[in-house]
Amino acid sequence: MRTTSAVLVSAALLAAGFVPTASAADETPPVSIQLTPGKGMWENSYSGWWEARSISSFTARFTDTGSDNLRGLTVFISVPGEYELYSYSGDRWDCWDTEGGYDCHIDDLVVPGEAWPELTVTGYVRDHMNQPDSIDVYATTGAYGWAHAGFPFKTNTST
Repeated sequence: MRTTSAVLVSAALLAAGFVPTASAADETPPVSIQLTPGKGMWENSYSGWWEARSISSFTARFTDTGSDNLRGLTVFISVPGEYELYSYSGDRWDCWDTEGGYDCHIDDLVVPGEAWPELTVTGYVRDHMNQPDSIDVYATTGAYGWAHAGFPFKTNTST
């Protein structure tokens, strides 16, 4: 079973060529990330874990929370090996499959308080996980470090 540890995610980000400068790494990213479960995915009110069966999706919304206009956003979506991403949707987003998830980019200019178009990703359960894991979303404008949001995730074994 592949885990989504910080080491693996860091290696994937470096391999993809996403390396912020040393000064940028110290700055708080002016991007907030809001994740919302979609069709086939839900938050278990008892455990707090997000769960999925078969085909499911979630939506990511990225907002400029800083004081400057921001052009372009690069995103890395990390998923457990048992959950396979296979499609995305969102105005002007370009995404491609990469080891451990998706890399995505949009070139839109946003002003403070404004959000880029929502990005919806859809995946399916290849195998039921024995151990809970997480789905993590990282975003950068390139001028700052990486913003991060994630949720504890497991596949629902009662299919």
